[in-house]
Amino acid sequence: AAIGGAVASNSEAEAPPLQAVLRAVLRRLALPDEPIRPRRAFLAAFACFGALRALAGRLSEISAAGHDAELQELVLAVLAVCACEVVGRREIESAEVQRPLSCIAALVTVLRREPVHTLIHMLCLAALQRLSL
Repeated sequence: AAIGGAVASNSEAEAPPLQAVLRAVLRRLALPDEPIRPRRAFLAAFACFGALRALAGRLSEISAAGHDAELQELVLAVLAVCACEVVGRREIESAEVQRPLSCIAALVTVLRREPVHTLIHMLCLAALQRLSL
C-alpha cells in the first residue's frame, strides 16, 4: 500500500510494508546518537516529497480501521516526532487544510477512544501538544 495512494506497476518490485517504512523513518528522525542537523535534513526531505503530508492526511483512515495497533502507534510516533519541528507542524497543518477532519479530528477521536494508559493515547497526546506550539 502506497502512502499517497499511487499504485506500482507489476514490473516494479513489491513495496515494503508500511510498518517497516515507518519504523525506518522513525529511527532516522529520532535516534539520539544522530546529530540534530542530519535529522532535520531528513525531516525536510520527508516533508518536501509529500510523505509527511500524505501520512497525516491518512490518519483518519488508519485510525478508523482500529484493528492494527502497531500501525497506529508508528503513525502517531512519526507525527509526534515530526511535530517537534516547525517544518513538520506546517506539513501536518497543510494536510489538514487539504483534507479537513483528516488529522486533527482523528487525533482527538483517538485520544477520546483509547484508555489513558495506552501507548497510542500517549503518542496521540504528544502529537497534539506539539502541534499546539
